[in-house]
Amino acid sequence: MVKKDWEPPQEADPEAPMDGHPLQLCVKGCCRPRADGTDNGGKPYDTCCRGCGKGEAHDDECDDQHRERLRVAKLEDQELTQVVRPKTGAGRDGLSWPCTM
Repeated sequence: MVKKDWEPPQEADPEAPMDGHPLQLCVKGCCRPRADGTDNGGKPYDTCCRGCGKGEAHDDECDDQHRERLRVAKLEDQELTQVVRPKTGAGRDGLSWPCTM
């Protein structure tokens, strides 16, 4: 059965926010999230800070936010990668787990 009003899917607009994912990265390629807010014309900011937008060094506030995000990510990563090791060698080969090869 063929749908009468079928149209091919449209390509996603790279500037549009992704559904369910509010994080949009700076268009300058620094891999930092775009700044919150809008410019005087009402358009959302597309860079992380004024310095990055001008091709200069990141602003102090932008650097502080970036360091905090890295600190939180590192803590979350440590929580996820903590391994509970058995008290005695419990691996199939009698070695303590996890063993490195």
